[in-house]
Amino acid sequence: MVALNSTGATVAITDTNALALASPNLGANTGITAIAGTTLTLPSFNFSTGTGNIDFQSASGTLATNGTLTTSSGTVSLKGSAGVTVGHNITTTTGAVSVTGAGINLTSGNTIDAGSSTITLDGKDGAITLTGALTTTNNTSAAIVIQNASTVSLGDITTGATGFVTLGGATTDNLTGAVTQTGVITTGTLVGNTAGDVTLLGANTITNLGTFTSTGTGGFSLSDLGGLTVTGTVSNSSGAVSITTTVSLLSIGADITATGQSLTL
Repeated sequence: MVALNSTGATVAITDTNALALASPNLGANTGITAIAGTTLTLPSFNFSTGTGNIDFQSASGTLATNGTLTTSSGTVSLKGSAGVTVGHNITTTTGAVSVTGAGINLTSGNTIDAGSSTITLDGKDGAITLTGALTTTNNTSAAIVIQNASTVSLGDITTGATGFVTLGGATTDNLTGAVTQTGVITTGTLVGNTAGDVTLLGANTITNLGTFTSTGTGGFSLSDLGGLTVTGTVSNSSGAVSITTTVSLLSIGADITATGQSLTL
């Protein structure tokens, strides 16, 4: 077990094998990088690095938090080639948060809060399960991106009023399995690219539905509390499309296509 002690700008350690960290002694703004060739084991410790970055990597193993991760302007990056479990809060003020692993699990009661910055989750073709929450006040097209995964289960997701939630990136960064939710999406614009069914029937508050392509035979279903405007092409080539609002009217400003299938508005 290795203990890192520094009050400088950053402290870093790399091991070609497994690496277990002890609780460190860090300065108020000391960033930390720890990279294990196999599995990185984190201590039961709440990391707080101020303006310093947090970078933890298991190059050929799983990675799991073992305490909260907090920065002000520092970024937080977690990578686990065999999967990442976030079982504690991650909080930044202006620092971006990225989580990459062959399967990502954000456990119930925990939140990734990127302040005014962005959140990116890359499932490396594994399942992403979010029973915790994602939140940011970011108002850009990169506010929250969930990509490169199989099945995805969404908890509460919140962006700034004009921010985007992206479910599936371009080409091979798309989502190949079913997309479902147990929480609520609150965002300026929802866009996506999926090869599976999309079922988002929570009490969502989405201003715009942008370009969303899905090909699952179970179709595309979205429910919104109202005031939703379709601003991009929405299509499913294999299943039905249903877009409904429960309070205010639905406005349609772009094509909606359900090739050979039913369409419900």
